[in-house]
This record gives sequence, structure tokens and C-alpha cells, in this order.
Amino acid sequence: MASGTGPDHSRIASRARLRLLILAPLSLFLAALFLREHWLSRPRPGDVLRTGTIIGQSRVQDESGDLRPRILVRMEDGRGLVRAVPGLLASTERGARVRFYWGSEPDREVRLLPPIDPLWPAVLFLLLPTAGLALLRRGSRAQPPRARGV
Repeated sequence: MASGTGPDHSRIASRARLRLLILAPLSLFLAALFLREHWLSRPRPGDVLRTGTIIGQSRVQDESGDLRPRILVRMEDGRGLVRAVPGLLASTERGARVRFYWGSEPDREVRLLPPIDPLWPAVLFLLLPTAGLALLRRGSRAQPPRARGV
């Protein structure tokens, strides 16, 4: 095989390593974001899964001075109104049906649950860099031997 006629495997591998080096931190950041969301949306002892309808939304200033949304939800079982903060993927449209965990404390803000459990995207984003690394290692072992000078 003459030099320059086949694919340059080292160049392809270095591009793949560069992509993995760029995408792995992003993937790990997204995994951490979804894991945090999963942790924050877990129920407290005594909480029950409830459903409700969004009837209003406003922006309030929190302790650090940042503006954040506050949503007013009417519970479907007729127990009254609940203040809520949106989750990472939760709907915030007026009239939307939402789910949340609520005990019996009327002053507690609840966190709206996303339509899917955030643990699954977190696991996916944790596995992506691992799979990329495994493919890189497999590709470096499967390289054909280089032809020696004729």
C-alpha cells in the first residue's frame, strides 16, 4: 500500500479524542444538572403525589436577589392553592396539568415534577463519555499495521 492512499488512522483517532475531550465535560455537566433535579424533586417523608392545574405565574426575588418564577397551582382534589417552583423540564403554561409532592404544610413551596424522571437523562449523560472512551480504545486496537517502506 503506497503512502497517502489509505485513511490516516492517527488523524481520525486524534479528531475523535478531541471531540471526546470537548463533549465529555459537557455531558458530565448535564448529568450533574439532571442528578440535582432528581435530588430536589424527591418526596419528603409524608408527602403524597398530587396533581393540579396552573392558574397563574409571577416572578419573585429570592434571598440572593435573583428573579425566579413562582407558579400558583390549584390542586385537583379541592384542597386549595399551592405555590410552586418549576422543575428543570416541568411545564409552566397556564392551564397545564402538573404533578408535585405535597404534605399538609400550606406555606411550603412545592417543586413541579418533570414528565420523566430526571434520573434517566442523568444516567445517559454519564454513560456517553464512557462509551466514547471505550470506542476510542477499541478503535486504537483495531488499527491495521502500517506498511513498512519498500
